[in-house]
Amino acid sequence: MVRIHYVSGRWTVDYREFPYVSSAGYAWRVDRRIHQGCKILSRHPHGSMIARINNDHYRVGSRALVEARQAGFLQLRVNDADGCLRDNDGAVRVKISSPTAEP
Repeated sequence: MVRIHYVSGRWTVDYREFPYVSSAGYAWRVDRRIHQGCKILSRHPHGSMIARINNDHYRVGSRALVEARQAGFLQLRVNDADGCLRDNDGAVRVKISSPTAEP
């Protein structure tokens, strides 16, 4: 189990068309204007932070407690598919911890 918490930074799924946002992603009124075929997690907003462990994806947004189905490497990214990354920009900082390690 891992705890992921957004600390700072902003990013965009298209620096030419859409504003920079936090890891929570775009509001639904903006999200619906973005090509929906580019989402990895279709039920969550573009621009939101997601986690991947092996082939499983999890919504993170501003914070999440992720329990993986099996051991693997943790990868964090924007909710925007690989083929749609060319127009992305920005970066976010996160804090990653183990809930058992916290007092």
